[in-house]
Amino acid sequence: MKNENNFAILKGVAILLIAITFLFLFNFFKTKNEAISFNKFNKTLLEVNDDRPIYVEDYEIIDVNLYKALLDFYNEDKVESEKVKTITTYMFDSYESIDLSNKKINNLSGLELLHFSNLKSMNLSNNEIQTINEDCFTYAPNLKDINLYNNEIKTVSFKSLQSEENAKIEDININLSHNLISKIELNNIKSGNIDLSYNLINSTYDIYCDDLDGDTLQIDLYGNNITNLDKTFNNVKLNIGLQGTGFYNATIQKFERTKDLKIFKIADDNVKFVIFSVLDLENPVLEVLNSEITESYTQFNLQVGNYVLKYYDATTNENLFDATDESTYKFQERNLNIIPVSPTIRYYINGKEYNSCVKFSGTAKVKFFSEDENAEIYYCIDGGQWTKGTEAEIKSGGNYLIHFKSVVNGIESFTVVSGVVSDISPYMSDGVLLFLIVATIVLFIGVAIPLIRKYIMK
Repeated sequence: MKNENNFAILKGVAILLIAITFLFLFNFFKTKNEAISFNKFNKTLLEVNDDRPIYVEDYEIIDVNLYKALLDFYNEDKVESEKVKTITTYMFDSYESIDLSNKKINNLSGLELLHFSNLKSMNLSNNEIQTINEDCFTYAPNLKDINLYNNEIKTVSFKSLQSEENAKIEDININLSHNLISKIELNNIKSGNIDLSYNLINSTYDIYCDDLDGDTLQIDLYGNNITNLDKTFNNVKLNIGLQGTGFYNATIQKFERTKDLKIFKIADDNVKFVIFSVLDLENPVLEVLNSEITESYTQFNLQVGNYVLKYYDATTNENLFDATDESTYKFQERNLNIIPVSPTIRYYINGKEYNSCVKFSGTAKVKFFSEDENAEIYYCIDGGQWTKGTEAEIKSGGNYLIHFKSVVNGIESFTVVSGVVSDISPYMSDGVLLFLIVATIVLFIGVAIPLIRKYIMK
């Protein structure tokens, strides 16, 4: 009886070791398992008006994220018994507004198959869309408000919004800001507002748009890199903003101290670019005459601080911006924030120095370094409190995200994030520990149990 009890205990130990092994293996493959996506939607049926099923592969709603977003939107306010698992041609026909934002959609192919007879607005912002095909909104005759903000669009066409082949689109509102558009054709649009802010347009010649009679089309172009303003349009209002300076992306722009700033040469030679510190608006830090820029641009650097860029008439020395005159809006002053260089991090593990670290055993010391004199460094670990200092210690057993930044005279650098994983055991890596566990189980099953059965269980 005693021998049987001993054997039962040994079996329990073996089972425990096997469970620990499976736990390790589960953690190792957890990320891979979580990455499984909605591939099942590739095989979902698309039903047409006569209830004849047609496979999605035939009609190419090829983006599973688009398919899932459409289903989720339709099912959002439905009780469980009303929810559907397949998309039908007319299921969105009564909707006036559809929101498909923040769904990781990258392809709109197949959207032209669905009928949106009453649709007035569609939100596709904050996705990963690269192309708007000309037949995308074929069955959306009343669509007037399209939000495509913050995608990856390079090419775009809105021909499907035309009521007839040669008719022009009227009273349309399209937000295309924060994309990757360098050229765009708007010849078929008669009136409305097209927001092209923060794209890659360099010249008004890159906008293909007909002159208009009577109606007005407004095109917003803030935050592009427009250096050629020569082309103008009749009854097309171009909100250029502050162009010709080479500064990209926002009215208030942040640059690291070491980045070269550029002032681009523009069409009007009678312009002077003047930069002031916000602490002294009387004495310029830098003056650049547009007529003296011999290449396409001139480069310069500024120290950490907050600055204002203003435009002056080179002859009269008068400020070219007049808040009451829209034609001078492109000469509105611009704020520049020159921030410290982001700090770097180094890891010290068992007396050795590393520039980067993915995984370690035991305890790691981290040190932060800044290129800016008199910089103060702040860090926080796993969302904790910000701490001032140049060193921190990471103990074993966990995943850590380290945020750190430099601060000079109250001005912060961009925050940097570094991630590390510490092994469970402070004495050996998880790989070694797993190997020892597996080896122990093999020895126990292959050697110990047979010996126990032979000599103890007699």
